[in-house]
Amino acid sequence: MIYLEDYIEKGIRKGLDVSWFVREEWDMEQLYDIARGLEDGLDVSIYAKKEFDFGLMEEIRYGLLKEKKG
Repeated sequence: MIYLEDYIEKGIRKGLDVSWFVREEWDMEQLYDIARGLEDGLDVSIYAKKEFDFGLMEEIRYGLLKEKKG
């Protein structure tokens, strides 16, 4: 899983909590949403759930981002 290694490496460089990337076997799109949420300072625990598909994770992330921006 090269993409997982890439997310971990980039996350470490950015000072993100990369433990989120290895907790489950995320697909590439889910990893993207988790990484974006972490980069935006969001509480990814709200949507980083294996049973949520990419579309739902993305919707929740956008909602949290909109709420954060006020």
